[in-house]
Amino acid sequence: MLFEVDHFTQPGWARTLDFTSCQDAALSGIVKDRDGQHKAAYALWSDGCGSGGATEHGAEAMIGGGRRAILKGNPTAQSLQTYQLIAAGSDMATKALTEDDMLATGGVLYVNPTGRSFAAIDGDGFAAWRTRGGDVFALISEWAKLAGAKDSDSSAPCYPWYAMSNYADFIDAHGGDLKAKKRKMTIHRLWEGGSEIVDELDLALGEALGYFTFEFDTETLLAEVEYLIGGTDFHEQVQGMDSLQPIFEAISFRSGGKNFVRRRASRFLARENGAKANLDDAGLAGIQLIAQ
Repeated sequence: MLFEVDHFTQPGWARTLDFTSCQDAALSGIVKDRDGQHKAAYALWSDGCGSGGATEHGAEAMIGGGRRAILKGNPTAQSLQTYQLIAAGSDMATKALTEDDMLATGGVLYVNPTGRSFAAIDGDGFAAWRTRGGDVFALISEWAKLAGAKDSDSSAPCYPWYAMSNYADFIDAHGGDLKAKKRKMTIHRLWEGGSEIVDELDLALGEALGYFTFEFDTETLLAEVEYLIGGTDFHEQVQGMDSLQPIFEAISFRSGGKNFVRRRASRFLARENGAKANLDDAGLAGIQLIAQ
């Protein structure tokens, strides 16, 4: 099995008006053996909190720590979070950053033909895959609003940095009841102009902290799937589109190869409304599976 990987980021429309930094980040890569043969592929993305500090630094720490965990071999949700917290702590120390600057969520797609293949999401966001027959599925992670929040308030995801305090403040902010349903995971089948839920899971606060991991059957994945893509929750704020349609558009590749993610994302966003299409920052990363 050969891989092609690519990633894409674009600041939201509001940032082009006030000249602030994009707070989403993405990275993709291929793990090779000493002979240059493809061993695994990964796609990482991170979403910095818009109401936090300089969270573009937190997003970069999530990306760098995640990549380190992958390159160490046999990554797990626990190792991803561990190395991400190490990276965040290091950046705080060397760049004089604060905890507010580290408020960023993370996500990863990992494909290993001889081992585990999985999607893991910490916070809001999505991971999607398209079969060789053209069927599209998306795993969506959605956190509830804080206890007592107004309907107009955004959801409050669990940032990995909260693990440094055992999530104490986060749990209190969500009402303190570890049995309360606070996170919804859904799998949707998508098509142009529509979607349907094929599976869903409501997670209690106590079991929803940290990464949610979705395990692929590697043999089935390699045989049936051609593309995988993951990203931040920008898809909820693309003007003029239902919240799930940007995911379908992002994975509707006409062809793979070099720059396949950024080519597709930039085209559909420009088609919708140019630079004004995505109100929120966008971060996407993808993997193409090339059968030999």
